[in-house]
Amino acid sequence: MFTARQVASQPDDFEILAEPDTFPQNRYSTSAAMMHLQLTGSILEGCEGGKLWLTRGSCGFEPESGRRYRESLARNVGFYRALAALPIEWIGAATVLPETPKMNFPPAVRDDSNVTWSTQILGKMGIPFYFTKSPAGIVTLAGRDGFALGDDQLTELFARHCCLLDGPAAEQLCARGFSAAIGVEAKPWSGRPAAFERTADGGIIPIPTDRISELKPLPGTEVFSKLYSIPFGVSPEEEYLLPGATFHENSGGGRVAVLAMPVLPYGYSAFGMLNETRKRQLLEIFDRFGGLPWHVPGDDEVLPRIGRTGGHDVVIAIDLSLDSVPEIRLAGPAAKQVAAVEVLLPEGSWRSIAFLCEESVLRVRHSLIPLCPVVLRLKEESRL
Repeated sequence: MFTARQVASQPDDFEILAEPDTFPQNRYSTSAAMMHLQLTGSILEGCEGGKLWLTRGSCGFEPESGRRYRESLARNVGFYRALAALPIEWIGAATVLPETPKMNFPPAVRDDSNVTWSTQILGKMGIPFYFTKSPAGIVTLAGRDGFALGDDQLTELFARHCCLLDGPAAEQLCARGFSAAIGVEAKPWSGRPAAFERTADGGIIPIPTDRISELKPLPGTEVFSKLYSIPFGVSPEEEYLLPGATFHENSGGGRVAVLAMPVLPYGYSAFGMLNETRKRQLLEIFDRFGGLPWHVPGDDEVLPRIGRTGGHDVVIAIDLSLDSVPEIRLAGPAAKQVAAVEVLLPEGSWRSIAFLCEESVLRVRHSLIPLCPVVLRLKEESRL
């Protein structure tokens, strides 16, 4: 996230290097796998290389501490060069950056500076995202994301895009006069604590936080989940409190979904978002927005970055968990059209790998291990 912000602040003709610092330059601090992942992620955001410090020398000369770093770089140099040469057009759900961003925004010391839909929710759930100043299609705003965006930029977003907002983002936007555009009046909820949210398909999502937003739907806004309170944990009695999620199509043609629940940093309260029922609800919202090209089904904690290059889809898959994943699964409407799948090798060449399609799920015969990114190229029959 911070890399994307800093890259966006620089002129297009600058050559930008990442700083995959392993400080204090040994693997008790940073693993070689983490360095490889950080450098790969930086290249995906537009960096063309890295400023590397591999050998511990500030407290004496300890060359052995840099050996695995050097081996990783030597093994993957072709991979980095091939990845940097791909002109990828990212697709998925966009986290919007200001049109004229500063070098560092918001300040990294702010407690919510990295709390976005992309970093906290979508990536963990296997839903593709990207960072951009010029989004196409789906846009997400959480917390104080909107503070960095001007009124003209927000007006354009709500008129021409499909927007997903959490409760705090809706509150801030209402305070700036955008209630009609998002379809609700939003403010902090000060009533009885909500115990759970019931979704349109009858699913139950626990609400482990008191920081929810009161959403008052405006005319024409649909309520498609509701929040309830109960007197104690196993009580059969329930009381409806307020909408849990709304959907609105505004006069400009934009579509906006608002959730009363906030996007929160990782911790117990975040599990009001991080669960399979919420994922099913979010996928329904994205279907109403026109759909995603691909997502990772199930509960594998696999972060996908999806783009298009040379007429093909490119998928970068990263296992964020401590569990290995035996095969890469991708659900999407184009699954049956895939005729070939290739994987980018460490030396920078592409190799065909086996796959099969079951209904709308592509099953690629390639495993994932934690923190080791895999780059796939999906080719359709008509483009071979």
